[in-house]
Amino acid sequence: MKTPHIVAVTVAYHPDLDLLAKQFASLSSQTNKMVLLHNGPSPTGLQGLCAEFSVHFIAIESNIGLASAQNKGIEYAISLGADDILLMDQDSIPYPTMVSLLSEALAEHAGAAAVGPRSVDLRSGHLSRFLTDDDAVIRISNPVSDTAHAPIQVAHLIASGTLLRASALPSIGLMRGEWFIDHIDTEWCLRARAKGWSVLAVPDAHLGHSLGDTVSHFWWGRMRHVSHHSPLRHYYMFRNTVLLVKLHYVPTYWKAFHLKRLVQMFLYFIVLVPQRALRLKMIVKGLFDGFRNVTTMS
Repeated sequence: MKTPHIVAVTVAYHPDLDLLAKQFASLSSQTNKMVLLHNGPSPTGLQGLCAEFSVHFIAIESNIGLASAQNKGIEYAISLGADDILLMDQDSIPYPTMVSLLSEALAEHAGAAAVGPRSVDLRSGHLSRFLTDDDAVIRISNPVSDTAHAPIQVAHLIASGTLLRASALPSIGLMRGEWFIDHIDTEWCLRARAKGWSVLAVPDAHLGHSLGDTVSHFWWGRMRHVSHHSPLRHYYMFRNTVLLVKLHYVPTYWKAFHLKRLVQMFLYFIVLVPQRALRLKMIVKGLFDGFRNVTTMS
């Protein structure tokens, strides 16, 4: 069997260079090539760091958003001969065997458009869970750690750490660039599944990752871990959730699930988190723009 040519694509926005160096050091032995796209003027030292690790550097003069930058990176990776494309955030560090485990799973499952790892929060050590929907019933999968697991068919993956099959992209398409950030990965995975592809999680492949600016923990039926983002991110979260549930290929039960989560998020962030007035303003604007199909910030 031919060994796939794997190109890693990292999108950055004023990254922590020390953390990025750790990512490059890990990926340099796990991938064939690395690409970094930076949204906006590059911080001092970034190009030098890329040169040190032989990373293809692409400067983007303005912040075009995560989705559009990912699309540019994917297209560039394909031009470099990529069979598989590894999407990365700037604050993620792959474990030493992550890419090989993902690559093996993708090779063994011809119908999979993408495979992704299990995230380990770099701050708390919390292991991520996966969402499955066998027989249209949404369940949380929480594989026991320190035990070998087969890949799991899941509803969607977070973008960072996801390994895409390049040959699947012509039938699925790229990310929705106009969505800018948030639910980009959710929508792409649901679109891939609607076109007959599967999406797999590989529990034994681990990715160190920091989701959100901070994380809080509270008990509500079970211990829950909530990522906190800026008020601006709430605009995109709420707008893009509305846009997501309006898509015809999103199953009804997923629409209900995401609308329920939207209500929960609204109550939590408006009642328990600082900057309530600004968060409320951005949430209302996001909902309003989502209903009107507006995808540009005014």
